[in-house]
Amino acid sequence: MSIWRYIGRKAIEYIATWYFAVSLTFILPRLLPIDPVNVMVSRILSAGTGYMTPQALQNLVDQIKGMFGLNEPLYMQYLKFIWNALQLNLGISVWLFGTPVAEIILRALPYDVILLVPAILLSWYVGNKFGAYLGFDKRGTATDKAMLPALYALNNVPFFWFALLLILIFASMIPIFPPTGTPYSK
Repeated sequence: MSIWRYIGRKAIEYIATWYFAVSLTFILPRLLPIDPVNVMVSRILSAGTGYMTPQALQNLVDQIKGMFGLNEPLYMQYLKFIWNALQLNLGISVWLFGTPVAEIILRALPYDVILLVPAILLSWYVGNKFGAYLGFDKRGTATDKAMLPALYALNNVPFFWFALLLILIFASMIPIFPPTGTPYSK
């Protein structure tokens, strides 16, 4: 297989993965039983007087839906979402109203990097050690029969689930680390 064919195949795989992830990001919030517009209206009402006439309330709901483009047909929302994702325009947060999503991500990014770099290095080291050990071990031994299925199963565990499991173990069951505590979490 030529290198260009390989690069083309990988590019198609990456584009398909990106499209699937962005589509899933668009679809999943719309499947939730919570309406973010109602949550925002509730927050506004609880911060203010707590009472609005039905007409003023409807005007507020319409204004918020217009701000986020939720009053447009679903296919148009989807196309705009894809277009904005291509331009790296993540929009304004619904939950932290008025704050750009990119700003929220950039605020948390250093802490993610602090967690990811040691995790990647550790997983690379442990994976190479296990791979070398199992590669030099003879096929069909008890170690081979026990380790390979366990490692295949561990490889298919989603990272976020594994991270939550580690937080449960090392922050709750064996309280070595605090579950929170960065300046971002305060």
